[in-house]
Amino acid sequence: MRKINLTLLFILIPPLIYSEDFTFVCLDEDGFNINFNVDLENKSILWTTSKVSSSSDSINPNERFEKNQNQQIIFWEYPIVFAYGRSYSDKYLPTTRLFDFNTNTMYQSSNINSLEEFNRGKTQILFQCIRS
Repeated sequence: MRKINLTLLFILIPPLIYSEDFTFVCLDEDGFNINFNVDLENKSILWTTSKVSSSSDSINPNERFEKNQNQQIIFWEYPIVFAYGRSYSDKYLPTTRLFDFNTNTMYQSSNINSLEEFNRGKTQILFQCIRS
């Protein structure tokens, strides 16, 4: 009887320590890959790495970038999270990201202040993502 009571106690009382971290791997239509570590308990998102597709027409195909950059959370209404970040290498390129963890998508909007068409090409990108 005591064993049954202890079993029921563990089933009925949720664990006091709950943490779910996962990697959110996102890919755009050109094969550009961007990875984030998501921490649900601390409500934080860390941009860890990016990788250019090997078949890319860019000047750096197959190049990998280590970022390790925290995203500033604008609002966290999980499964929807809206975040802001700026690249360390280009502080004049503010970028917002809308994460939807239900549909496994990330919508990125970069605010580029440039009249050159080349620089304005992909300011809004929809990424398909997986949780790993």
